[in-house]
Amino acid sequence: MKKLLLILLLAVTQIISSQNFFEGNEIIEPDKLEHFVFGGAAALPGYYLGWEMSKGKRSTAIWTGLAFGTGVNVVKELTDGNKNNAFSTNDVVFGVAGAIVTTFVTDLIFQSEGSKKRREDRRLEKEKKHLDELYDNEEVITLNQ
Repeated sequence: MKKLLLILLLAVTQIISSQNFFEGNEIIEPDKLEHFVFGGAAALPGYYLGWEMSKGKRSTAIWTGLAFGTGVNVVKELTDGNKNNAFSTNDVVFGVAGAIVTTFVTDLIFQSEGSKKRREDRRLEKEKKHLDELYDNEEVITLNQ
């Protein structure tokens, strides 16, 4: 949870610091950067929700994060299109790029935690299986006597 809050804090800091930094830049407009940041910010809770609901299954978490980030950007552009503002495919592309980057960076963070948990689960499963085999063999021995 601490890592999730840290990522959210960094995303908000990026939004605040990017307000005037790209004013003179003709390559990346401030609007596109905002779509990138907000696409990533929307993907983060999506990834976390997918991770929790699937009990640590990476593929579900990745797809949920990408769906949240993409969905928020598409809905925002559709509502912009209804307000006498043109639908911008470039804005959606930047938003989806932000969702992709955030999802995979978050996955790298959660992957290490998930692999530790899976190793521990496999170890416990082996111990349980071994104890069950010992218990079954003990019953056979006592029945034969």
